Amino acid sequence: ANPFIGFGTKVFFNQTEGLKDALMHIILQFSWGLCLDESQYSVFCVDEAHLLILAGETAKMMEQFVRRSRKYKNATIIATQEPHDFADSKVLTSGKAMFNSSTYKVIMHLEKDGVNDLTKLTKLTDGERNLIGKFKMGDAILIAGNRRIPISIKVTDDMFKMIA
Repeated sequence: ANPFIGFGTKVFFNQTEGLKDALMHIILQFSWGLCLDESQYSVFCVDEAHLLILAGETAKMMEQFVRRSRKYKNATIIATQEPHDFADSKVLTSGKAMFNSSTYKVIMHLEKDGVNDLTKLTKLTDGERNLIGKFKMGDAILIAGNRRIPISIKVTDDMFKMIA
């Protein structure tokens, strides 16, 4: 009743840039068709965002997807360990648009370079910059609109067993 479709892109690493870009384009076009169907709710989730953001023209495609998806009953989740994926000079305009189109952002520990890249995407106070650099595992800032809420994510033993 609730289909889940996943794309494993590990095999792309051994392909030429042109073929990799073409395959990513096909995946995005296919996903676009499925997720932007107004008749049902959907979620589009991208892990390892650098594979799409920094590859060819896919940053612009992702930008359009993120900007338009909420109008089509879609929640888009984009995960990266590096804000630089969005702040790289090649994709900064698209990266900033994607970042700012997000209703919720969860920012966890970052090193100084990561915090500097993050400031290219959103405004941070000096206190927030310092806090992000000192976060321990599970600590984060949840940005919801104009609100910035420090949070701590706790994982139970049962949750650890599920991912082990």
